[in-house]
Amino acid sequence: DAHRVFLAGQSMGGNGGWEYASSQQGLFAAVVVVCGYLRSHLYSNEEVVRRLHATPIWVFHGANDIVIPIRSSESIVSSLKKDESRAELRFTRYSHAPSPPMAQFQHLMGHGSYELAFRDARLFSWLLKQKCERCDGEGSQKFEDWVHG
Repeated sequence: DAHRVFLAGQSMGGNGGWEYASSQQGLFAAVVVVCGYLRSHLYSNEEVVRRLHATPIWVFHGANDIVIPIRSSESIVSSLKKDESRAELRFTRYSHAPSPPMAQFQHLMGHGSYELAFRDARLFSWLLKQKCERCDGEGSQKFEDWVHG
């Protein structure tokens, strides 16, 4: 369904999610960023906010994340909230997120918030409610081109 394509990114993939969603307006029905940050090479933070005006977004971050401080998410969420007419914006702040479950990453306290976010049935219920009527419109990469190369 070209009207229900979602983008999710975690950590560095969260940065990629902000950047890719900004560059592909009209491709994603919703964006989910987990313990991410925004350091776009294509757009200023203000331009990212403008470009994602019509896109529902849910951001998750652990307050105890030692890899990417929560202020990274708080900053972009604050900027997004300034646009009072924007699409839905949610921000879940975990007071204590786990470390990633892999033994070699156990020292990365708080950076496993994806373990909480992607096990939360409310996220999937929310995603299934999102539908993007403009998602095959002009100015976006056509869904069929994106899927079929």
